[in-house]
Amino acid sequence: MTIICGLGSYPIRGAMPDKTHPIFNMSKEEVLFHLLKKEHGYYKAIMEITRQEHEQLENNQSIVDIKPLLKKKKILLSCISEIEGALAPLKRYWQTKTDRSDYFSIQIKHELDELNKLLKEILQVDLLSQKSLENH
Repeated sequence: MTIICGLGSYPIRGAMPDKTHPIFNMSKEEVLFHLLKKEHGYYKAIMEITRQEHEQLENNQSIVDIKPLLKKKKILLSCISEIEGALAPLKRYWQTKTDRSDYFSIQIKHELDELNKLLKEILQVDLLSQKSLENH
């Protein structure tokens, strides 16, 4: 698995804005939605790694064998942290918005629900891994 961090096609704070960049033609809701989708992808990768960790612990593999998986998780978490920085002002905007009936606001709600489910699943598998680690 190759991990390439960054906001992809989204300009990073401090960079010279390119007014021809497609992001400048997007609404705040649309940018928020696309960043949430990107974050969701990183969490899906974390879920996959978390399952691999659990499987290796269940098969009594050495803790040393799990270390590369932990490094991958750490990289993915740093990517998520970068996205969270870009998301913060957009989330504040969206939370204060009174009318959330537009297309992207509905998609944002759905994406947040999906992220919530995925995070719960990651935590559940992580808890199982912790129990396996205690018995290791």
